[in-house]
Amino acid sequence: MNSRLALIGLILAAAAPQTALAQSTEHAFEPFALTISGGVSLGAYEAGLNWALVSFIKRANAFATEPGLPRPRLVALAGASAGSINALLAAAVWCQRLSNAEDATVDHNLLRDTWMPVSLDQLLPDDPSLYLREDALLSRRPLIVGLENVRGKIFDRKDGYAFIPGCQIPVGFTVTRTAPRDTQVRGLSTLTQRFVIPLVFEVTPAGWVRIRPQFLLPDRDSSDYVVRLAESREDSGESSVPSEQVSQAILASSAFPLAFSPRQICTCEATCPEERVVTTGSCRGLDPAHPIGGLTCAGFSSSERDLKLCRWEYVDGGIFDNAPLGLAIDQV
Repeated sequence: MNSRLALIGLILAAAAPQTALAQSTEHAFEPFALTISGGVSLGAYEAGLNWALVSFIKRANAFATEPGLPRPRLVALAGASAGSINALLAAAVWCQRLSNAEDATVDHNLLRDTWMPVSLDQLLPDDPSLYLREDALLSRRPLIVGLENVRGKIFDRKDGYAFIPGCQIPVGFTVTRTAPRDTQVRGLSTLTQRFVIPLVFEVTPAGWVRIRPQFLLPDRDSSDYVVRLAESREDSGESSVPSEQVSQAILASSAFPLAFSPRQICTCEATCPEERVVTTGSCRGLDPAHPIGGLTCAGFSSSERDLKLCRWEYVDGGIFDNAPLGLAIDQV
């Protein structure tokens, strides 16, 4: 197989505590992580491969009957560029109820239904009016429409989508900031544009999907390059990352230079140039006419509540990290 294909079947037994593999009296669990690389149209091929792989692991885990037979378990997903949207979709398939048989076939599933409508004719339309004002060579409109449909199915549970309460799995993206940042790494100062966005896809007891930030252990390599997405307050008083913010991160991670323009993301940082600080709590959304409001950096620990809401432009995460194996391991 082409070496650029998704790196699959990574056994993370070394990354997981060995005691965790032996806690079950009937079945041991064999942990797997899935990293999904970028590659423009490769994302459409990966969609089918990812759906088949995640569905197989899920069913093998649910229907294992032989005592002592290890059950495969998906423990993390990480994606770059086109792989970032597939990482989110694969997480949704992992947490989707198996009873949704009509949405879990080769011809009709979340990944296929998202990618099939995105054609070259839509990305490179003959009609100039189909380009958005900030577009580059390709039109981002079909990707935005696709992400809006995904948001409706996953976060609003449209079209009968239902998820397993309590299900959760880490999902991470890689992004590249257009302006380098001076970063302290093990006491040394260095300029970097490579960043990661570690998140957790989880289903509430009531069956609603929400996204929250994942805090990596400080000794992990990726912890020096984490981008913390601004959050919003839920009715319960808890904080979570709005689905619009997740969509923005995906568009940024897949913004291949020249083909797509940079994408602005609002993040929480300790230091930020004055011209980058957002004081209104409102940031750019998928549609310029509908910004994301109510964003805050107050959902972090008390020692971090002085973080500032900042806006930066990001492009394709595959430029520096197209196969985020390290991020997947760090998230586990």
